Amino acid sequence: MANRFIILIVLFSFGCNKKKLFTQLEGSQTNILFNNLITESDSMNILDYEYLYNGGGVAISDFNGDGLEDVFFTGNMVSNKLYLNKGEWFFDDVSEVSGIEANNRWSSGINVLDINLDGRLDIYISTSTFEPDSLRSNVLFINQGNNEKGIPFFLDKAHDYGLADMSHNINSSFFDYDNDGDLDVYLLINKMDKYKQPNQYRKKLIDGTSSKNDKLLRNDYDDNLGHPYFTDVTREAGILIEGYGLGISVSDINKDGWKDVFVSNDYLTNDLLWINNKDGTFTDRASEYFKHTSYSSMGNNIVDFNNDGNNEIIELDMMPDDNYRRKTMLTENNYNTYINNERYNYDFQYVRNTLQLNQGFIDGKPIYSEISMFSGVSGTDWSWAPIVGDYNNDGLSDLIITNGFPKDITDRDFIDYQTEMTRFAKKQTLLTSIPEVKLKNYAFKNISSLNGVVLFDDVTNEWGIEEPSFSNGAAHGDLDNDGDLDYVVSNINGSAHVYMNLTNTLLNNNWVNVKLIGSKNNPDAIGSTLTVYLSNNSIQTYEYNPYRGYLSNMQNTAHFGLNSLSVDSLSIVWPDNSISLIRDVPINEMVIYDYNNLSRGVKSKEKKKSTLFSKIDLGINYKHEEFDFIDYNIQPLLFHKLSQFGPGISVGDFNGDNLDDFYIGGSRSYSGTFYQQKNDGTFSKENLFEDKDGDNIEEELGSLLFDADNDGDDDLYIVGGGNEYDKSHNSYADRFFINSNGKYIKSNDVLPKFLSSGSCVRASDYDNDGDLDLFICGRVIPHEYPFPATSYLLENKLEDGILKFEIVNDILSPEFNNLGLVSDALWTDVDNDNLIDLIIVGEFMPITIFKNYKTFFERLRDTGLENYKGFWNSISGSDIDFDGDIDYVVGNLGNNTLLKINEGKEISIVAGDFDNNGSTDFFPSAYFKDSNGNLLLYPFFTRHDFQKEVISVRANYKLHSEFGNTTFDELINEIISSDSVYKVSVNFLETSYLENYGDGTFNLQALPKEAQLSKVHGIYLDDFNADNYFDILIIGNDFGGEIGMGRYDASNGVVLLGDQKGGYIHQSVEESGLYVPGDAKSLVRIVVDDKPILLAGQNNDKIVSMYNQKSSTKRINILPNDRYAKIYLNDSIYYKRELYYGNSYLSQSNRDLLINTYVKKVDIYNQNDTFRSIIY
Repeated sequence: MANRFIILIVLFSFGCNKKKLFTQLEGSQTNILFNNLITESDSMNILDYEYLYNGGGVAISDFNGDGLEDVFFTGNMVSNKLYLNKGEWFFDDVSEVSGIEANNRWSSGINVLDINLDGRLDIYISTSTFEPDSLRSNVLFINQGNNEKGIPFFLDKAHDYGLADMSHNINSSFFDYDNDGDLDVYLLINKMDKYKQPNQYRKKLIDGTSSKNDKLLRNDYDDNLGHPYFTDVTREAGILIEGYGLGISVSDINKDGWKDVFVSNDYLTNDLLWINNKDGTFTDRASEYFKHTSYSSMGNNIVDFNNDGNNEIIELDMMPDDNYRRKTMLTENNYNTYINNERYNYDFQYVRNTLQLNQGFIDGKPIYSEISMFSGVSGTDWSWAPIVGDYNNDGLSDLIITNGFPKDITDRDFIDYQTEMTRFAKKQTLLTSIPEVKLKNYAFKNISSLNGVVLFDDVTNEWGIEEPSFSNGAAHGDLDNDGDLDYVVSNINGSAHVYMNLTNTLLNNNWVNVKLIGSKNNPDAIGSTLTVYLSNNSIQTYEYNPYRGYLSNMQNTAHFGLNSLSVDSLSIVWPDNSISLIRDVPINEMVIYDYNNLSRGVKSKEKKKSTLFSKIDLGINYKHEEFDFIDYNIQPLLFHKLSQFGPGISVGDFNGDNLDDFYIGGSRSYSGTFYQQKNDGTFSKENLFEDKDGDNIEEELGSLLFDADNDGDDDLYIVGGGNEYDKSHNSYADRFFINSNGKYIKSNDVLPKFLSSGSCVRASDYDNDGDLDLFICGRVIPHEYPFPATSYLLENKLEDGILKFEIVNDILSPEFNNLGLVSDALWTDVDNDNLIDLIIVGEFMPITIFKNYKTFFERLRDTGLENYKGFWNSISGSDIDFDGDIDYVVGNLGNNTLLKINEGKEISIVAGDFDNNGSTDFFPSAYFKDSNGNLLLYPFFTRHDFQKEVISVRANYKLHSEFGNTTFDELINEIISSDSVYKVSVNFLETSYLENYGDGTFNLQALPKEAQLSKVHGIYLDDFNADNYFDILIIGNDFGGEIGMGRYDASNGVVLLGDQKGGYIHQSVEESGLYVPGDAKSLVRIVVDDKPILLAGQNNDKIVSMYNQKSSTKRINILPNDRYAKIYLNDSIYYKRELYYGNSYLSQSNRDLLINTYVKKVDIYNQNDTFRSIIY
């Protein structure tokens, strides 16, 4: 009665204040007083044993079978504790009586299961650290039943079961790896070698000889013993790769009916994804499934966050959320990391939490995009346990993260001090100088849209997570049987936290808890998959496995929050892959379903879905190769490399046979390549350069096939780009090749003399004189980023068969000089006056329109676009809204980045010669949180990185902590004495649609979230599903991103279908069939056998060829001087299509019109605005 009174007081005071989802109950209320106390000594301390503070686990289970969930804690230097739930939030400490204390063990992970099949829950505890081996013998507490007071008693029988492992086992997971009906076990091994450097590159041990090799034990029931005995099958199962394991999850990753294992490994050792080969063996496929993972990987969890039926993977690391901790903890960027990854065959890893979004399956393999920065969960500091559940019962799984560390040995000031003083200072002096990281747990509310990109809102304070701690393991369960999930946290050097969830009181959302009774040898049905089908036709899926997060065991029921919905039906795929379908599922209560009492059918194989696009083999055996130039050795504070922008692709007709051919640009040391189409629709590689220099010093970017001299064949222009050489190097001279009977001869007197590191080249007859003029985008001044480069307008001076181009910037538009960091451009008539205007996009630039006034070009003002300064990469145009003018899609950086920008804010770069040494210096900024959680503009990189740019930074900020408290403006004022600095800024990051109002003004709308996951390069606009509405296809990524944040690699290609309401619906990879996962740049349409084929060019990778199953069926040949077409669907509805010489980043597609059968008439206009009609 007294405890109930206390709880009522808590609820009353809670109601008097702002309502919060959780309230923390004190130990005086609950009697849960567990404290995982770590006592340092001269021989046992963080300097000698880095895993001293890795903590213990929590299990929530009903150990005495009274219907109330109990709580178990594993202790490191202290004994384990078992608290029996007595109801009304009071728990009885029965640890000593129950025999579970294990006082002589360093207990770590915990698994709860009925291992001997007697109906009582047993406890398996992983142990580590202590010497000799006998003190690391894992413990298996067999439940002997309850005494007369209802207290369960346990005996250690690990040796009898073959589970007394002594290999520094930190955690384990029981699952049925061989589908024989019983539970086997995977042991996660993590042995700290005192004299080895765990972050030092060396050859991987992949032969099973490492002392840090995990183990797999098979359950072999022994009739003589009357219980299972576990046999080590590690080597025969192929579990042979070393690692510092900290996290483990078991899931059917590829949905083939066999359980797979995901392992988070600490330090340099890569994560492991053991895919079950269905023959008793496993193969690590982490590098095939993930483009990158976390670096210091800790706990993980596998769950469906967006209710699309496919599981995501969340994995934790150590990246801080606030600026001070970032600057005092993160190490400097070092490109040798990438070099060593390749040398020693390590996968890409970054210091941050990672969230692998499951985008569907292709050929039986899940396709992942890592989106933690987009989702808002990338930085939660020194993090351990990701526990996932629907904590507010709104139908979406939320995320709580435990964190903290008592001795932060990663602190940069401590490391500097230790390096300097380690030979002189006493160990105790060093220990007392190490700062602590005491933090609040993070709570993230899931705010994802159904089947969409996963997105979270930080609700830590709103949900009542208030007390800082050193937290490790955690578990959730319904401790008061009220239908919401409470959670319990194990803390180092502090009392455990018990959080009571008040969702049922505050929100009154519906819910259902499902408990399964399995088959004889798997009585808890571990490994089952439950799917609830809801009254709004949505679903929720949960793969039942209680061993989740970090070292911990969740309650052994499946919890579904339902919001205001009800359940239409429930399907259960049992561990043997049989399936039961249950209707009339009650809600707001616990329901129990027994394998033996339900009808079961055979799970049917999913039929392969038809897709919009499919790969097609055109005989193109090509792989782009890129010389790995290290831009950061010249300008260490770049956001991305400037030497890794290609390849470009240009489509034309080399030999006049009316078949599309294409040229793909080369790179430094590698020549560009011609591919010529044969009559059978395949392509042959040809060398069509008659006299091209053989040294291949150029980095080729844009190229263009066009008839420059009006002789009826396609000539070739190639833009020199990159950042490999000084700006005066001849490699930055563009080259022009005359087509002579299908061979290309370099002409040295056609182009004016200029050196520029460019990007694309675009052609149009802007002056209507019958020949094609050119615009060359100036991308960067080599080694002088971010100062603006000059772009060039080249007028075609063809006369009497003599071809010459002349720079006319000063005559027609002096603003083209020092225009900016231009990525792409498009010749287009923005206002339908039959004069071709020019749209420019680039880095640190607004979308800029130069209007053609016949005798000059002038920048348009007040377009509605001048305030959107972005990292614009590409532009493509079409009459998307069928109103007779051209609208545009513009590619940007996206929001999956640390360079987050709130509305009304901007990030900036200031540049100049700050140290007066004759070279360009620049300082970049970004928004990070201050100590109060407010976003302020800070230097983006660490002090170590900034001092590489300007050495005086170190003199001005001797401590990293001083630099961590310095805002960007303070840094500028301290370091830069001159007022003559160049400043550029960005305030908008989203790939967008520009609706053209026809009068020189536009409405910019960000595309859906799926288009914002990575940098966008290639853009293609067409009606992919033959519904008379324009759709959008985009590809992208940038594998040259700065080392700390890493590669922009989340894009696998995106298809957005017009929804006939002005919006777009994203197609999953299963629906679209589009899969372009690499560093994708160019995207062109080429016609083969009158069918449109898309070719995607990828840096350092193969060309991807795709065919649209519902593609256009009629082809109209376009003449060189044709400018646009009006395509009529009926007498009154038409759309306009411009016929570009170059369109989208480094891309030139076939210019012919390919139209669908519903088109009634096409009018094709030339530069004189006369037209010809084609009527169907």
